[in-house]
Amino acid sequence: MVDTVVPTLTISTENDSAFLLDDLGLVEGSASDAGSGVARIEVHYELVTGADRGTRHASCPACPSGSVSWSDVPAMMPGYYRAEVTAVDRAGNRSATASITFFQANP
Repeated sequence: MVDTVVPTLTISTENDSAFLLDDLGLVEGSASDAGSGVARIEVHYELVTGADRGTRHASCPACPSGSVSWSDVPAMMPGYYRAEVTAVDRAGNRSATASITFFQANP
């Protein structure tokens, strides 16, 4: 049987705040996949003004698994950022992209 089920994904920030007040601000969430299991979480950061900060894999110690919690510490210069997150399962199916905008206060 071919796995065509896409993972589900949630995203939030530290204490559900739009302001990350230190260099250890946390972007986190959860993902699940009933098919082959979540393989990785991809997080793409971009300054709201348009400067691309690239895509990286979030910390997901339980990956691969059917249900996981994940986190990422952006540690970027002050500014407004948009984080776009996608969960990818072991069959290569990609979740819908979830996004959140936050302000990183301190370098």
